[in-house]
Amino acid sequence: MSLSAGQPRAARWVVVTTAVASLVWFGAPAMAAAKPTFQMPFACGERWEGSTRPSHSPSSLSVDWNRDANDEGHLVVASAAAVVTSVVDLGDSSYGLYIVLDHGNGWTTLH
Repeated sequence: MSLSAGQPRAARWVVVTTAVASLVWFGAPAMAAAKPTFQMPFACGERWEGSTRPSHSPSSLSVDWNRDANDEGHLVVASAAAVVTSVVDLGDSSYGLYIVLDHGNGWTTLH
């Protein structure tokens, strides 16, 4: 139904009110949450090697990053803007020591 100046004011009000109410009742189309702009979690110019395996836990998409024979003490940075939500120490099992970063909109990473 289109609105025109010739329609009575009450009829236009009903059409507009119905349109607004339907957006509130059924919801406006949701905007897709923006994906963070992820970058490598270490400084430019450094050489790191990544490895994975099909049985990698908790996901086959996990990547282990190592630098030379000993990466202890080397700076690792967040792969995108984030807030630290957990610090976990599993000792010698699985990941060992890691942090969980919340990047917003449901995106998290482990470092």
